[in-house]
Amino acid sequence: MSVINKLLAYQEEDAKLFEIEKKLNESDSRKKGVQAQRFLKTVADTLAGIEAKAQELNASYDSATAELEKLTEENAEFKAIAEKVADEKELSYLKERASKLTKNLNELLRKIQKLEQDMNELALQYTKLKKETVAYQEQYEKSGAEFAKLKESVASERKEIEENLKKLSASIPPEFMAKYVEKRKDKQFPIVYTVNAKDRHCPACGTELSLKQLENLKKDDEIHECENCRKIILLG
Repeated sequence: MSVINKLLAYQEEDAKLFEIEKKLNESDSRKKGVQAQRFLKTVADTLAGIEAKAQELNASYDSATAELEKLTEENAEFKAIAEKVADEKELSYLKERASKLTKNLNELLRKIQKLEQDMNELALQYTKLKKETVAYQEQYEKSGAEFAKLKESVASERKEIEENLKKLSASIPPEFMAKYVEKRKDKQFPIVYTVNAKDRHCPACGTELSLKQLENLKKDDEIHECENCRKIILLG
C-alpha cells in the first residue's frame, strides 16, 4: 500500500474518532457545563465588586445622614433665633441664611434618596447573584454527571478506534504523521485531500493548482500543501 493510501486509510479511521469528539463537544451536557463553569469562575470577582460598592454606598449614606442631622439642627436654631430678632437687617440676613440652609437640606435629602435607591438596587443584584450561583452550581454538577455518562457510552468504541489508529500510524512515515497531527489540532475535517490531475483544482478550496505544484505532487514521498488553504493534498 502506498503512503497516500495508508494516510487516507488512517484518515478514514480518524474520521470516526472525529465524529465521537464532535458528538461530545456539541452535546447539551457539555455546553451547559461550560456555561456554568464560566459563570462560577467570575462569580467571586462579581461578588467582590458588589461588596466593595456596598461599602462605598454605606459610607456615603452614613456621611450624608450625619450631615443631614447637623443641618437639621442648624435649621431649627436659625428658626428659633429668627423668631426673637426684631432688627430688619439682621432678620433679612437670617432669612437669607435660612434659605440657603433649606436649599442645602433639600439637595442632601435628594442625595440620600438616591443613595437609598442605589443600595436597594445593589441588594437586589446581590440576591439575584446568590440565586444564580446556586442554580449554576446545580447545573454544573448535573451536566458533569450527564457528560461523564455520555463519555462512558462511547469509551469502548473510542478505545477501539484509537488502537486501530496506532496500528495504522506505525506504517506511515513520521514526517507525514507529524504534519497530519499538526493539522488535526485545527479540528477541521478532512485533513488530507486527493487531487485529480485532470481537474487541476484543490478539492478543499477550489484554487487552481500550478503546473509546478501538480508536478511536485507526483513525488509521493513528500508532504504537499495547497498554497491557498494549506490543506494536505496528494495526487490520487
